[in-house]
Amino acid sequence: MYNMINKKYLKPLLIFVITFGALIALFFGIPDKELTVFFVAIFTLIWISAIIGGVLFGYILGPFFLSVHKKVIGTKMNYGIQELKEINPDKFKNTFRGFFPALMTINFAMIFVSYVQTVIGSNVKPGEEGTFAILIILISLPLMTGISCALFSPVWFLVDSGIVYSNKEKAEKKKLPHEVRSVGVWYLHILKGYAGISVIISFINILTLYYATEAINVGNIILFPLLPILIMILIIPTAVILDSTVERRNIFILKHAHKKGIIDNVNVIFEKSSK
Repeated sequence: MYNMINKKYLKPLLIFVITFGALIALFFGIPDKELTVFFVAIFTLIWISAIIGGVLFGYILGPFFLSVHKKVIGTKMNYGIQELKEINPDKFKNTFRGFFPALMTINFAMIFVSYVQTVIGSNVKPGEEGTFAILIILISLPLMTGISCALFSPVWFLVDSGIVYSNKEKAEKKKLPHEVRSVGVWYLHILKGYAGISVIISFINILTLYYATEAINVGNIILFPLLPILIMILIIPTAVILDSTVERRNIFILKHAHKKGIIDNVNVIFEKSSK
């Protein structure tokens, strides 16, 4: 069992190690040693921050998110627990689970840039706005990655636990279609909607401003446009840790669900009926 678990994580961890190693090699090719230390520190802190935010805050915010959903959305809903069966337990399917947290990280970083620009105002020299924006984005990436993972992680906790809710009673009274939805997926749709394609468009605008004023070299051509993808890959260790502890996490979440009266196991069936 130990070897099987390690084997299914080998490929995603190899992607992480190769990518991180390539970044380090790229940074050490920079003549400016202070700049090398800066980049190495930033990208090392990104994956460490992702682990802290993803693992720690999943346990802290998971029960809180469930309570909020039950009080705000679920006052007239029925809750239950659906058993989720893993079809292929030997395969790791969450290698790229960090894509939307990566987009949210970029979004939060750009919001932080706007705030800093407002505070500093005219102190930024004309023609250096793009360079300033990229610098602030890079500095803020570790913190913003941690925050993004801290928001997505409790949602993944809820998705993996199989907690669902139904509007059956409400639907019967108001002649509405019956719906059964996952509590975690309900949150996931909100977070994915927030960290959507508009983030990429705004990020491209900042890159365009940067390249209009800065000398273009191999490093910044590769590094800056690929930031969302790089952050996603640096979140892989967090995804692996969460996947390897799924049973423990489910026990934790379901224990809190039971305290809130969510104790019934349910089967969700969608089938055709004859008229």
